Amino acid sequence: MRTFLVLLLMMISLTGCNINKIDNNYDKNINHILRTNQTLYNYVGQGYKYYLPNGVRLETEKEYNQILYSSGQRYYLYIDIISYFHQTKYTYEFNVKAYYSRPLNFDNKQGYLEINKINNRFLLEIMYNYAKIEAVVPKNYINKAIIDSCYILSSLNFNDAVIQTLIGDNILDFKEEKFNIFEPTRTEKSFLDYIYEYDNPDDDKEQFPDNGEIIIDEFPEY
Repeated sequence: MRTFLVLLLMMISLTGCNINKIDNNYDKNINHILRTNQTLYNYVGQGYKYYLPNGVRLETEKEYNQILYSSGQRYYLYIDIISYFHQTKYTYEFNVKAYYSRPLNFDNKQGYLEINKINNRFLLEIMYNYAKIEAVVPKNYINKAIIDSCYILSSLNFNDAVIQTLIGDNILDFKEEKFNIFEPTRTEKSFLDYIYEYDNPDDDKEQFPDNGEIIIDEFPEY
């Protein structure tokens, strides 16, 4: 009887590891970066600022949607100042069907990371600190995308005075945001439908937006 119980516990333990899709490498990097108080910044936008890691550059910006480029991959960043203004709270439900899924909660900042496999590529969705980054990358690039995203999102700092001026008592007149950062898209199609207008190759693009300020400085590599 004792042997049976031991075997049963081993089976439950192994099954749990498979369901949770825990990757120690991903977790180690996420925990290390998000537990660190990121104070560096090299980009200033309208009501916010953040740090772009080495090798990541801003391609285009339209309102609070930005396309970032790194080593042949694109990250789609969306900053939700409406939810920040209202200090919106939420609860992330673990996705047992995902390649990787976990809630994020560090220093009173909440979010989630979810990765879903789509054909031979992976849709990475990381939401944290009232902003979200999505990217469709090959498997060997997942770790790099997670590290870049964690640095960007954890360094995001909002300017309350500017946001109050932008929204404040005029909240009903402020343009309603159409993208819900609190719900994973989980499919490449719906994600690409959303970002298409911000990544249309026929549109003229400016590498640096008019309402943003690039601050040049030296930062340590990670």
